[in-house]
Amino acid sequence: MTTTTIFEDQHYQHIQCQLDDRGVGSLILNRTGVHNAFDEMMIAELISALDGFANEADCHLLILKANGKHFSAGADLNWMRKQAKMDFDQNLAD
Repeated sequence: MTTTTIFEDQHYQHIQCQLDDRGVGSLILNRTGVHNAFDEMMIAELISALDGFANEADCHLLILKANGKHFSAGADLNWMRKQAKMDFDQNLAD
């Protein structure tokens, strides 16, 4: 079985995307330093990658997994603190 990294042109910082020769895609969370916590960049990368996999004719199955000890801690607390300081319109735009 051969696995290829895909969507390299997107230059993702917090996720990795792979596709093997059987048509199995892997979307891998990769913010191990913060237990794969979600922030605005990771969310944007996930949306972009999911769109990419949806348009990838060779992908028949997608597995969501994570590097590191933890799958995900949930929302990044630093990002949540920043969001709490924004007004309604700023949060809506975000």
